[in-house]
Amino acid sequence: MKRNNLFLQGVKIEKAPPSEMPPFFWKVLHPLVATFLSWLPPKIAQALFLAGGSENSDTHVVAKNPTTHIAVETMYTYPHRHAAGNTSFSDDLWERYLYNAIDVRNRLRLVEQELQHLILLIAKQSIPVRVVSVGCGSARAVIESIASLNGRVRVDLSLIDISRNALTFAEILASQLGINPSTYRDFAQNIAKYSLNRPHIVEMVGLLDYIANKEAVPLISEIFKTIVPGGYLVTCNIVPNLEQGFVTKGIRWKMIYRRPEQLAQLLIEAGFSPSNIRLIITPLGIHSLAICQKPKEVA
Repeated sequence: MKRNNLFLQGVKIEKAPPSEMPPFFWKVLHPLVATFLSWLPPKIAQALFLAGGSENSDTHVVAKNPTTHIAVETMYTYPHRHAAGNTSFSDDLWERYLYNAIDVRNRLRLVEQELQHLILLIAKQSIPVRVVSVGCGSARAVIESIASLNGRVRVDLSLIDISRNALTFAEILASQLGINPSTYRDFAQNIAKYSLNRPHIVEMVGLLDYIANKEAVPLISEIFKTIVPGGYLVTCNIVPNLEQGFVTKGIRWKMIYRRPEQLAQLLIEAGFSPSNIRLIITPLGIHSLAICQKPKEVA
């Protein structure tokens, strides 16, 4: 997909403020180390990633469950285990210094902040606020963002995922935080089936990393049709980066990498206006988050 400046004119791009960041010395060394790691043959890269960890260590859990909510949750919750002294040297090495691990946690915080803002904004005009998470995985971002509002706003939350295990995990997490979502085991493409009351917000963070353009555009178009006029899509895509080769070969985590402008082009082809798309790049440049509003006059 080639960049078309005229096609993308009006898209707003900004950088998220620093959140979790690596030590300064690592910023200097990272380009060389990341390039070296990505150059390694697959077997050596895999052995290096697992070295020093037990069967229950974070690295082994991630390596056994790449692309799943289990692997993502392992990275999300690493700081809690580290603070409790329940991580290995191997875990600390990779999860404190791999930009991909650090920035997925930055992405979580950023998505939660944006969802909180959108929910409060919509609540000024409509109650309850209807939120649907498609390809929800653990749904931590939507669940925690709603829980953080402490009941100030009534939110009707629906979760859609093809993985029964992911939905079960999300239900347990939601219960722990006092949230009671509706859950549906189905493909994201069938969102309209579960949106008789059209959602104000659709969250789809992480799913586009695994969907080719020819399937991504129809999916986003279906979401565009489903949300209410003036409603929002919050989505994201991983960006090409120096660790990409190591993540693919060493962790065996295969994804579809898109530059921010390529993500914007998908969104525009699916129906969103460039002037209604706001892209936020995570602090280490690993993810581009898109906040897209459907025009208020479109049915």
